[in-house]
Amino acid sequence: MKVKILKSNNKTTWYNDKINQVIDVFYDIILSKRCFTGRSGSHCLFNDDVVITELPESFCVNNCEDTDKDKWVKYIWWLNKTYDARCDGYMLDYYGINHKNKPVILNTPHGVELHIDDIIKHIDFYTEPMVVESEEEFDMSTNEGRLAYAIKYYPIGTKYVPLDYKTGDTYPQSSVSRFEPQITINPYANCYSDIDSGNGFIYVDKFNKWAEIIDEVKEEKKMETQKLSRKGLKEIHSVACSNWKGKLEGMGIRNPLEDYIELTQEEVDEMFKACTKDQLPIVSKYLKQDDGSVDLETLCLRDNEFLTIRNCFEYTNKAFWLNDKFNWEIKKDSDDELCLIPTKKK
Repeated sequence: MKVKILKSNNKTTWYNDKINQVIDVFYDIILSKRCFTGRSGSHCLFNDDVVITELPESFCVNNCEDTDKDKWVKYIWWLNKTYDARCDGYMLDYYGINHKNKPVILNTPHGVELHIDDIIKHIDFYTEPMVVESEEEFDMSTNEGRLAYAIKYYPIGTKYVPLDYKTGDTYPQSSVSRFEPQITINPYANCYSDIDSGNGFIYVDKFNKWAEIIDEVKEEKKMETQKLSRKGLKEIHSVACSNWKGKLEGMGIRNPLEDYIELTQEEVDEMFKACTKDQLPIVSKYLKQDDGSVDLETLCLRDNEFLTIRNCFEYTNKAFWLNDKFNWEIKKDSDDELCLIPTKKK
């Protein structure tokens, strides 16, 4: 592996007279000074003083718990673009390249394990600054102009409601950009998508329609609620313990002009959790407990955010990818038929 010496941490470093030179080094992520010239770890270099100029023949980066999300997304984008990969970045732990210059994803490290900061520094050092155009400069009458617009406003990580290229309608489930937008040609229209498969599209020129970008801040404010009638509130209050009587009385001042009060799903879940065996039937008369079930009518089975055929790596075309946002169970129904059942993770 080769690095370029950018500067010297101080004038006493052994490489103070080698500024701007490229040298061969060894690398060990376990060491605090990860680059060194001797196999024993001698002649270390300060991490901030160098940048990788030639990557190891085989390397990987670990997506661990404390990995910065923005840096990780940037690394996966670079990996996909540089090596024509199609990695989502979140299935397994280690993402990198093998000695055949092919993408590799494993649960254990392979080749030289690089620190996320070092690979990001390498990416930044060799990436030309992007010239950002103003909206007025996008020629929205051309594929090139619209694609430039898509790349700017639907970057990796953008959450949006995808479009059906046949009808222009929106899908019932949102999607998240995993790759840089690209033009896809099909019999119906030129579309822009962030993936190769039919996951719904960012733009369909047949309808001149763009996918709606989801404002996650606003979305978080939308909380599920349940309505509890005054009658129900009174009956639940009659069997509640002294602690919950006080809580219910506090809730009772909500919606003073209505014959019901609104409870958040979190409050409802808390109430069910506190129920005794005798209280549960009464609370269940008026409120619905969240059993974790998923309404499949609101999901699009073509959306690979949910379920799709595994088309690369281990078990290619022999298994399905199942979205890890859900718990999955295989159960038999009353007719002894097998059913694949998703439930919400809590």
